[in-house]
Amino acid sequence: MLNALLATATIVVTLLFGEISIRLMGYRPWQERSPGRQGPVVFEPDSILGWRSLEGKFTFYADASGEPTTMTNWPNGFRATSPATRPDGQRKMRTLLFVGDSYTQGWGVSDWETFAWKIQGELPDWEVLNLGTGGYGTYQSLLSLERYYSRGRRADIVVYGFLAFHNERNAGTAEWFRTLAADSESGHVSLPYVSFGANDSLVYHPVTTYPQWPLARRLSIASAAQHAYAKLSLGSDDRFAELTKHLVQRMQSLASQHGSQFSVASLDLVRSTTALKNHGSEFRRMGMNLAPCAQEHSPDKIVRGDGHPNGETHSAYAVCILGALRKSAPRLFFDRMPSPIPWRHL
Repeated sequence: MLNALLATATIVVTLLFGEISIRLMGYRPWQERSPGRQGPVVFEPDSILGWRSLEGKFTFYADASGEPTTMTNWPNGFRATSPATRPDGQRKMRTLLFVGDSYTQGWGVSDWETFAWKIQGELPDWEVLNLGTGGYGTYQSLLSLERYYSRGRRADIVVYGFLAFHNERNAGTAEWFRTLAADSESGHVSLPYVSFGANDSLVYHPVTTYPQWPLARRLSIASAAQHAYAKLSLGSDDRFAELTKHLVQRMQSLASQHGSQFSVASLDLVRSTTALKNHGSEFRRMGMNLAPCAQEHSPDKIVRGDGHPNGETHSAYAVCILGALRKSAPRLFFDRMPSPIPWRHL
């Protein structure tokens, strides 16, 4: 009996000492939602993609100035690119499809401020579709494109909006899983990811969820152990750039199989002119059509209090993408447009 009490006391003291030590190192119990991130739920779970945009019209306050943001999501994950969806049978002559993450989606700005909406305004004879979805990486964009084609739809041009941090998202790092779980309402966010297998073949992992241990919500030591377990059980391949390269090549091949021209638009906000100049050089070496639209990071180019590109930056993206596509496909894309491109929204 005495030995049992001593053993219990030893375990309790050890846990208490470990909890104090872990907290002094900066760890805290698990929180399912980051403070100050309240707003409408604009995504819904998806068994293949992890999540997708929820149909509906939403108003929230992303800008610290207090100006409301209006987000309209059409059916099947598209963000609005015009005041009203076009009825069936009224399809435009050609289709330009965007895939990517929140920069492509236009998080933090209203519908009419996104570059996809502005490009639609410049191309009235085209159908411009925006499948950009907040939080996506290259792999989810690829899966989204696969679903688009599987439903019998076509596109003359597909543009993937690339950002450098897609590399970690594609690999499904424990840090990215934890960020997603912490910023969600429920904490249960599922994510598909990729890794290298035998002979450097790609292994495609189905949607996986960040581990959720009950004691992690009360004890910092349990939260730290939960994350350590996640590092062992989730994506651990650190060849991020190589994974992305293979995924972009597969996206290009998929587009080609369906008769679509494929282009990459680099959309990063970078903090040095050197990085700005060299951004996208790897895609050029791969022989990709590239729209080098990365912008230099500055406070006047982002949504205040949010960090995503603001309406002015989206205008710059639109001009850059249109210019690049005009060069890569002049007959297909701009056979009836004057040069240089007139831009009414700047």
